[in-house]
Formats: sequence, C-alpha cells, structure tokens
Amino acid sequence: MRRATLAALGLSLLACAEEVIVLGAVPAEDGGGAVASGARCVRSSECGEGSFCDRRQCNAPAGTCEPYPVSCDDEERPVCGCDGVTYWNDCLRRAAGAPGARADECDVESARCGPSGSTCPEGAVCAMLVGFGGPGKPACRGPAAGRCWVLPAICPAQGRADRWDECATNEGALRCLDTCSAIRSGRTFARVGACE
Repeated sequence: MRRATLAALGLSLLACAEEVIVLGAVPAEDGGGAVASGARCVRSSECGEGSFCDRRQCNAPAGTCEPYPVSCDDEERPVCGCDGVTYWNDCLRRAAGAPGARADECDVESARCGPSGSTCPEGAVCAMLVGFGGPGKPACRGPAAGRCWVLPAICPAQGRADRWDECATNEGALRCLDTCSAIRSGRTFARVGACE
C-alpha cells in the first residue's frame, strides 16, 4: 500500500511541469540572457536566437517564445498579423516574426500602401486589389488604396477560385491572374467572377 502511494506521488510530481514566467528581462547587450523557446515573453528580444515572441491575440500582454519555421509551403491560407500585414499563410507570418494572427486577409486594421506614398514593411509587397470591400463596391474607380501582403518566394500554381483582371483598358492589360501573381505584378486589379 505504502509503495503504491509513493509510486503515485512520484508520477504526479513527474506530471507537473515548470513554466518560466518572465517578470522583467535584462537585454542581452546589458548582460541578460535570452529566454528559452516556449517560455513566456513580452518582446522578441527576450527570446533565444532563432525565435520570436508570438501572441495568441494582438492585445495579449504576453506571449511565448516560438522558433522561426525552417521552411514554409506555398498554400494560400491568408492570415492577418498584428502588424496589419496579410500573410499568404501562417507559416510566413511566423517566419517574419509577426505576433498573433486571425484567419483571412486584413481589412480595416491593414497596413496601407500605394498612391498615398505609404510603403510596406520590409519583406511585404503592396497589393493593389479592388474588391476587398464586398459586393456593391465599384471596381477600378479612382486610385486604389493598397494593402501590404507577404507572399511566398515563388507564386504557386493557380489554386483558389479568386481571379483578377488588371484595371487597364489597353490591349496588353493582364487578365485572369491568380491572387499571388496579381499582387506581385505591382499593378491595380479588380476581382472577376469568371475568366473568359
């Protein structure tokens, strides 16, 4: 009986895990060390080399140190990072070290770019796509306000149904491009229902 109780106590002690809670951190240049991956953090500078401070929600006071991904696929599953940039998929968001994300493209909170002179953060490109506002919004009227996107290094083969026509009437206007190719072109496009 006593041996069984001690064994159960030993197992319950093994089941408990310590969690490092950082109340404050001294930057490495001031003699502080980096926090291990998986530990709580407030800033990425508190995490070890090769990792960043990721938050589940943008307004969360703290997050956890997570490693940067080694490689990312090119599957289109857009997420909006806390920096207002739309990432082609969550892996690219984590590779950029951007905290938090919600599924889908950024809209109201997006990082703007384009004719106003605003530029995107390093590694992002300006997507001049008309049609994010939903049905009933006029396409290709006036200067388009762009939104910052991070794309894969090479656009994948056309996948999702979204197709785009360039907002130009000249003979060489680009037609029926996939989302990645339309964004990468740097031109202004409108969403089309079907390609001819």
